[in-house]
Amino acid sequence: MSIRKRLQCCLALAGVVMLGLAGCSSSGSSSGSSAAVASAAKSPIKVMIIAVLSNPAFSDPEAAVAAQAYVKEANASGGISGHPINLEVCDSNLDPNKETACFQKAVTDHVVAVVGSFLLFGTGMKLLQAAGIPFIGGNGTTLAEFTSPISFPADSGEIGWYYGEAALLKHAGVTKPAIMYCDTAACDLSVQYAQDEWTQSGGTGAIKKVLAPLAQAQYTAQAADTVTGGTNGVMMASATQAIPKMVTDLRQASFTGPVALIDSFVDSSTVSAMGSYANGLLVSGLLDPVTQASSPGVEAFVKAMNSESPSAPKDGLAEHSWNGFDLFGQVAKTISGDITAASLLKALQNVTTPITLGLSGPWVSPNASNAPISQYPRLSKDALSYIPEKIEGGQLVATGSRVYLAS
Repeated sequence: MSIRKRLQCCLALAGVVMLGLAGCSSSGSSSGSSAAVASAAKSPIKVMIIAVLSNPAFSDPEAAVAAQAYVKEANASGGISGHPINLEVCDSNLDPNKETACFQKAVTDHVVAVVGSFLLFGTGMKLLQAAGIPFIGGNGTTLAEFTSPISFPADSGEIGWYYGEAALLKHAGVTKPAIMYCDTAACDLSVQYAQDEWTQSGGTGAIKKVLAPLAQAQYTAQAADTVTGGTNGVMMASATQAIPKMVTDLRQASFTGPVALIDSFVDSSTVSAMGSYANGLLVSGLLDPVTQASSPGVEAFVKAMNSESPSAPKDGLAEHSWNGFDLFGQVAKTISGDITAASLLKALQNVTTPITLGLSGPWVSPNASNAPISQYPRLSKDALSYIPEKIEGGQLVATGSRVYLAS
C-alpha cells in the first residue's frame, strides 16, 4: 500500500486523525463509461466506494482507480444485465466524521451497495444496516465488517493477514516469536490475531510484544529489544511508511531469522526503501499477487488497471477494491428483477453454491457458512485463509497454494 497502504496503516492512524466534515465526489468511473451509460436501455445502478484519496499520511487512490476500471469494463460489456453502473467515489480522508458522512451520503443517494471500500473506523456501518444497504468486499480492517449482518467480506482481511503471519513463522520452524507493533488499537488487535493462530497451531508460550510507536523516526532500540532473549522469528504490525525503517533496524541489529509481513505492506516503494533487506521476507497474502501471471483473475485485473490508469499502483488495496466489485457484479447478475439494495442483499444472503472470485477463489455467503470464529460471524470458513508469499528479486511471489486455517 505504500503509505498508501496498509490497512494497518490506516487502522494504525485511527487514534490520531482529526475530526471533520464529509466530502464525496461522483464518478461515472471513467470518460469511457459515460457513453455506455447514456446508451443503455435500462435504469442505472448506483454504487459507492469509500477511499482515502489524498491524505499525506495515508491514501489509497488506486482503490478508486480499480473501482473505476471495473465499472468502465462492465459498462462496456452491457453493465449488469443491461443496467449501467454509476459509481460514486467518497473521500473519507482518514477522518471519522467524513467516513460516517460517506455512509450517510450512500443512504441519501440510495445506492444499492457500498463496495470495495477501505474503512478506518466502521462506525457508520449502522447507517447502512438501518437502510438495508449491503457493504460488499471491504478491506476487512474494522470489526464492524465481521459483525454487521449487512457486511459481506470477500476475504478474511486483517484476521487472515495476522493469522497468516503467525502460521508462516510456525512453518518456518520458529519457536520463540516476537512481534513489533504500533501504538493503536488496530495494532493491538493484530497482536491478538497473531497470538490466537500461534496458540492454535501448536506454538508454545506468548509471542514477545515490542511496542514500536508510529511517530518514531527510527526503531534501533525496539530492534535491539526484539532480538534479545532468544527470539528467532519476528512479525510486524504497523503502518506502511514505518515498515522499511523497522526491517532495516532489525537487520542492522544482526537479526538473520525469518521476518513476516502482510502483502499490503509490499509495493515498489517499500521494497525499494528496504533495499537488499527486502529479499527473503515472508509475506502473508490474501489475494493472488500480480506476479502470478498464470491466474486469469490477475490477468483481468492488470489489463483493466492498465487501461484505466497505467501508472496507478497494482497493490493489495487496488486488488481488494477490484475483488469486492467482482463479488458485487457476479451476485448482482443473478437477480432476475429490479436490482435494488433489498434484492441485492437477499441475493448475497442466498449464495450457498460457491461462486469463484478471480483474485481469491470460492465464495459463499456468511449466512450459509458456520463462522470459524464465533465473535466474527461474518467471517466464513472458506474465507479464513492466506497465501504464503515471499519477496524475491524485488518482487512479491507466491511460494505455495492458498492455506485454509479453519478446521
